[in-house]
Amino acid sequence: MVSVSCRSGKLRSRKRFIRRNRHGEICIAPRHSAAALLASRRLALHNGTMNEIYARLEEIFRTVLQDDALTITPETSGKDFEGWDSLTHVTLMVHAERAFGIQFTNSEIAGWQNAGELAQLIEARLKKKA
Repeated sequence: MVSVSCRSGKLRSRKRFIRRNRHGEICIAPRHSAAALLASRRLALHNGTMNEIYARLEEIFRTVLQDDALTITPETSGKDFEGWDSLTHVTLMVHAERAFGIQFTNSEIAGWQNAGELAQLIEARLKKKA
């Protein structure tokens, strides 16, 4: 939470600048202040990383599921595919580990429910690695 001052110098109220939209993407609330500018710079770094993660994940999903026209969204899950089973799930995780140079725990492998959660998990692992 960041306090925002108005032109008169009085504190308006505490506002949250970074939030998630209905698609799960992180966005900046429309404010014009130093705090919002700083938040937008952080967001640009985050969105750049997430865009790269989604691009790689889409390649992995296409390879494993053998569908060159496949596109993924944060809501994409195993329920969206007929041939999805536990072997497909583990195969996706192994490919993701190799592509990103990270390793997941057993609970992380079993724990994600959609591509958005997987992307966040990968992002967290990459931050720990750096």
